[in-house]
Amino acid sequence: GGVQRTAIVAAVDEFGDLVGRAVVFDGDTSAVSGEHRVGDPLLIELAWPDDAPDHLGFAQPVVAEGRYVEGWIMLHPGVARAPAGVVRRLVLHELGHLYGLADVDDPDELMDPDLTTDDFGLGDLIGLYATHEGGCGTGGELRARVASGIQALRARAAAIP
Repeated sequence: GGVQRTAIVAAVDEFGDLVGRAVVFDGDTSAVSGEHRVGDPLLIELAWPDDAPDHLGFAQPVVAEGRYVEGWIMLHPGVARAPAGVVRRLVLHELGHLYGLADVDDPDELMDPDLTTDDFGLGDLIGLYATHEGGCGTGGELRARVASGIQALRARAAAIP
């Protein structure tokens, strides 16, 4: 819905501020994740293949020459009905993965998969500080697009571990 889309855009903007990158929101797209090409903006999809991991979201960075250069995030379609705060936390969590952070077992950190806190914790921030120079984006920008209602994800689903 509109509230969730607004929460996605706000979370990307907030994350850009956190890691010191200008955010360029490229609007909506009908691109399928399997169509994502090197140099494309970060793609956040409200779509989910049948064989996706059992989570609300999944992030896949694209690494070139040892650097995270871009990536995509898939969000379970049920997120389209979730409260804005949940969507925000989920998108920030998945953006953390695109910047090289792993899940942690600590309820005080946003990288805890249970999403029990609203903001990045101290450990998350230390990790982002250590990895943000190699994060997604080019030219100091974090570019993003949102795709929704896409079901033709077989090409990308095959890449999910």
